[in-house]
Amino acid sequence: MKISVDVSDKNKRKLASYVFFAISGAVFSLGFIFESCWIFSWLAFVPLAINIFSSNKTSKRVFGSLFCFFFWFYVCCYSWLVSLYPLDFAGLDNVQSVLVILTGLTLVPIIHSAEMSFAIWLLCKLTSCIKSDVVKSFGISFGYVLGEFLQGVGPLGFPWARMYVSQVGILENLQSAKIFGSYFVTVAVIFVNCMIALAITKRKNIKRYALTAALIFTVNFIFGGITIRVTENSYNDKDAYNAVVLQGNIGSYEKWSSVQVSYDRYLSLAKQASDYCKEKQIVPDVAVIPETAFPVTALIVNDTEITQYGNASYVSREIAKTMNCPIISGVFVQEDDNEYNSLVCFDENGLVMGMYHKQKLVPFGEYVPYRKIISTFLPFLSDINMLSSDLAQGQITEPMSVKESKVAGLVCFDSVFEKAAREQIKNGGEVIALSTNDSWYKQSKALNQHAAHSVMRAIENHRPVIRSANTGISMLIQPTGKVIQSSNVDTTEFLVGKVYRQTLLTPFTLVGDITLLFALLFAVCFLILHMYKKIRRKA
Repeated sequence: MKISVDVSDKNKRKLASYVFFAISGAVFSLGFIFESCWIFSWLAFVPLAINIFSSNKTSKRVFGSLFCFFFWFYVCCYSWLVSLYPLDFAGLDNVQSVLVILTGLTLVPIIHSAEMSFAIWLLCKLTSCIKSDVVKSFGISFGYVLGEFLQGVGPLGFPWARMYVSQVGILENLQSAKIFGSYFVTVAVIFVNCMIALAITKRKNIKRYALTAALIFTVNFIFGGITIRVTENSYNDKDAYNAVVLQGNIGSYEKWSSVQVSYDRYLSLAKQASDYCKEKQIVPDVAVIPETAFPVTALIVNDTEITQYGNASYVSREIAKTMNCPIISGVFVQEDDNEYNSLVCFDENGLVMGMYHKQKLVPFGEYVPYRKIISTFLPFLSDINMLSSDLAQGQITEPMSVKESKVAGLVCFDSVFEKAAREQIKNGGEVIALSTNDSWYKQSKALNQHAAHSVMRAIENHRPVIRSANTGISMLIQPTGKVIQSSNVDTTEFLVGKVYRQTLLTPFTLVGDITLLFALLFAVCFLILHMYKKIRRKA
């Protein structure tokens, strides 16, 4: 009887701890959902860090607590998935829509939690060969980095809830990404959490750990503040770039049912924007309209030569003439029998000045990954693709020539990944033009989370971003990440503002994410050390 009571009490304590970590994970997600709650990311990881420091290095409880924490963290972060209901635009009925959304809301958090938990648990185990809490703190921090990295690998890569998303509400904390890459934000946040955890548990060194946490946060913040001030003081009128964003507010349901509605809406909006510019004596340098604003094939290209123009091309030309400036239009382009989701730049005379093909396609939206396997085991998922056939993945890394400027193009999901923007900036891009269609998310927090990635692309590459979204959020973002103008959601409007072109290449743009490289090197070194000590023990 005594044993059964002990076991029962043990199970209750175990269940209570898992509930506590689940709540901690939910609190940790607040910064990813509400910009004003950025401080929670610096504190809410502390209970989990205390558990890791106080547990045996091989304890299953550590992995269990990690998984429980991250599962509920990701469930909260991805709760906007319910806003996609119903999925009738993908050809699914109500029951199938519920099943798909519930599957996504459980399967994606499970996968991401498993990746994150394994990465942190593995680094904790490897660093345990050195009896140092500071080294273990680095192991936890770099483990978190590797977990985030794993989430973006492969055709199903979805690194949506990156740590920097939680810090968009305080831009000073993000400027270090210009040097060390966006993963440095992750290391800074998690390492501070670990130092606070050690200050709580290691009473003898409480001042040292608390001071270290305060110092890391303060130095990073001060560096960010100085960087913002220096950048803003360096803006020069000769680099000023008058940008126009047209937000037609035509949702995915409407634009696919009637292309003519899109044509009329954007022609009318261009006229309004043009009149405004004339009234304010503003000479626009470029206008950007959203992803697939005209969801039809605009150009057919064979052997690098345009062989046929579609109606979307002619309308785009008319908009360029109305605005009296080049326009970057979101359209489809057929090139050598492949269909691309593209941006095409037309000048005032109707000439094609450049184009960009989307590099990161949305799984089950623009193509079906592992089509043969999915068609066999989950046939209804193979029909989710919203297009008649899979789109091709773009490979263009050269920026578009827009008059005397070089403009890097990004389309929607591209902005969640660093590579596409970085390659074009390395090749001379001075401005980033981003077209997206977020109307699927209605007015959910997915809009803000997606926009946060655009802010980071501006910061790490030190380039302004001109973001045009079908139903919002459209934005004009300076190289510091400061949003100088943004649109309302579900409104027909235009933005006109001045951004500043840049030619400076940041260490991130030149080298890549240094923090990620260091995390990989850290893991490899400790793996070798761990294996060496294991071999010596056996010997």
